[in-house]
Amino acid sequence: DSHQSENGPGPHLPPGAPHWQLPRPDMPLVFEGRSSGDLCRQLKLSLTAEGVEDVATADRLRIMGCELAQGYHFAPAREFPFYDAAGLRAAI
Repeated sequence: DSHQSENGPGPHLPPGAPHWQLPRPDMPLVFEGRSSGDLCRQLKLSLTAEGVEDVATADRLRIMGCELAQGYHFAPAREFPFYDAAGLRAAI
């Protein structure tokens, strides 16, 4: 079941008051059977993978429809250069 089949004990608990207009219990939810990439394309959003550490993972994500990626494979972590903290605070 995607969601409960009857109202909870009270007018404001899911599936809640009739004015909430929630779907019937037998109606599939919008995300059932869809991947993150499918949902992002449907909603016209970009999908960014984080923590990509090797070529194989990057290739697999590209095949799955991931548009953007970041992680060690693209740029390893680096130390911050020295900044004048007082000057940065003044700029903010």
